[in-house]
Amino acid sequence: MVIPNFEIGIIGAGDMGMLYAKRFRAAGYPVNICDTPERFETWASTFCCDGYAVSRRSDFIIYSVPAEYGRATKLHAIVAGQTSVKTPEIAAALGALEARMIYLTYQEHDRITADTQAATHLAFLSLGTAWCLQGYHPWINPQFIAGINNVKVAMALRIYASKWHVYAGLAIMNPHAKTQLQCYVESLQILYKCMVGGRRDEFTKLIYDRGRLSARPFFSTTETLDQLSLAQVPPNESRPNSHLSLLSAAVCWHKMQMSPYDNLIMPDARRSACGLGIVEYLFCNAEMLKEAIETALDDRYTQAGGPGVLHGGIGLGPVHPARVV
Repeated sequence: MVIPNFEIGIIGAGDMGMLYAKRFRAAGYPVNICDTPERFETWASTFCCDGYAVSRRSDFIIYSVPAEYGRATKLHAIVAGQTSVKTPEIAAALGALEARMIYLTYQEHDRITADTQAATHLAFLSLGTAWCLQGYHPWINPQFIAGINNVKVAMALRIYASKWHVYAGLAIMNPHAKTQLQCYVESLQILYKCMVGGRRDEFTKLIYDRGRLSARPFFSTTETLDQLSLAQVPPNESRPNSHLSLLSAAVCWHKMQMSPYDNLIMPDARRSACGLGIVEYLFCNAEMLKEAIETALDDRYTQAGGPGVLHGGIGLGPVHPARVV
C-alpha cells in the first residue's frame, strides 16, 4: 500500500541509490534524487539541483553518500542512512521495497558471504583467466556449448563485467573467504594430481564422499540450460567436460564441513544460487557426474591441456598446468 502524498528523497545516485530509486518508483512513490553537480546536466530531468532541494521536499530521506543537508530537512521527515534501518523507516519503506529484515553481526555477514561466493567466484574467475591465456572465447570450444557449461560461461562473463574491486575485496579483505579460497586451491591441486597421476580410486573417493546437499537440482532440465548458450554449434556436437572447477568447489565444501545452501539469505542470493546450483545439478545427475569423472581420468585431451589450461594460476606452479574446466 502506497502512503499518499509521501515523497522519497535519495542523496547519492550511485549503484545503490539508483536501485532504491527504481524500486520506490515502481511501487508508486514520487522520488527526488541528487548527485554531484557535474552530473546534474546529464540527469536534469531526474535529479533535483542539490541535496538541500531533496531534503526540503521529501518525507523519507535516504543518505547513500557521506553528506549533510540536515538544516534543510522537511519537518517530520524520516531520515536514514542507506545501511541503517529503524522502526519508522521499516513502516514507510520496506513494504514498498518488498524486503525483509535479517539481523546479522558483521562476522556472520562475512562468513555467509564467503560460504556462498568465495569458492564459486574463484572457479569462475579461473575459467576466465584460462580462456584469456589460451586466447579463445568459450562459446567456440565444444566443451563449453551445452548444459551447465552455458551457466559457467554466463556466470564468468557476469563477474568479469562487474566492478573488479567488489570481487577483489571479497577475496582479500574477508578473513572467512581467505580460508575457503585456500581450501579450494588445495582441493583443485589434489584432484588435478590424481587426474594426471592415474590415481583413480583416490579421485573417485574424493568426489563421492562429498555426496549431494539437496534433494533436487536448482535447474530443472538440460533444455533450460541450453537456452543460455552463446554458441552457434548444436549442443549434440559438444565434447565431454571434466567440470574440474565445480568438482573442486564441492570437495572444498565437504572438507570444510559446510553447506553453502544453508546461507542463501543475502540480498544477492539469486546470483549465488546460480553458481551453487550448477554444482548441485552435476551431483544430482549420476550419469553426468560419472561422465565428468571419466573425462577427468581418461580423456588425454583434457589432461594434456587443450583449450582452457591455466598455467600456474591456481597455485599449482609452472610444472603442473591446471586444467580448469
